[in-house]
Amino acid sequence: PTLSASEAAADALADGGADVLELGVPFSDPFADGGVIRSAAYKALENGVSLADVGALAKRLRARHPLLRVCCDLVKNSRHTTSFCFYI
Repeated sequence: PTLSASEAAADALADGGADVLELGVPFSDPFADGGVIRSAAYKALENGVSLADVGALAKRLRARHPLLRVCCDLVKNSRHTTSFCFYI
C-alpha cells in the first residue's frame, strides 16, 4: 500500500533469491482480484500511488538487482488487459 513498504519487501525478496517480481499497479476497480489485493490497491490509491510511481520503483529495483525481472500488470478497462515488463 505504500511505496516504501513495497520497496523494502521487494528488496528482501530479491536478496532472498527471487528471480521475478510482479508489481501491482493500483486501479480503482479491482473486483476480479481477491480481497487482500483489492484492499492493498485501495490503500495504495489513497496514498497517491500512480503508474509512474510503480515504474520508478521498478527502475530503482533493477538498479540494485540487475538480474531481477520486474513485471507489472495493468488493467486498462473491463474488456482488455495489458501486461508489460519493465526491462530497464
